[in-house]
Amino acid sequence: MTDIFAIETPARTAGLAVRAKTGFRFYASDHAFACLEGRSYRTLEDVRADVSRLTSARHIPSPARRPGRRRR
Repeated sequence: MTDIFAIETPARTAGLAVRAKTGFRFYASDHAFACLEGRSYRTLEDVRADVSRLTSARHIPSPARRPGRRRR
């Protein structure tokens, strides 16, 4: 059975961590985290720490809201 964990920031989902034989492999679901794609980590905490460092270093903003129609 495969264990899959969503890795999220306060603003968005960064990607998925999939359990492998020696730890976890990261798969980005947002282009802002593509540089971490395919990396292997020993623990989930290591994955979360890398995502957190990248978020802090790049000041990744929340996804832009799409303009919509205003109600009157």
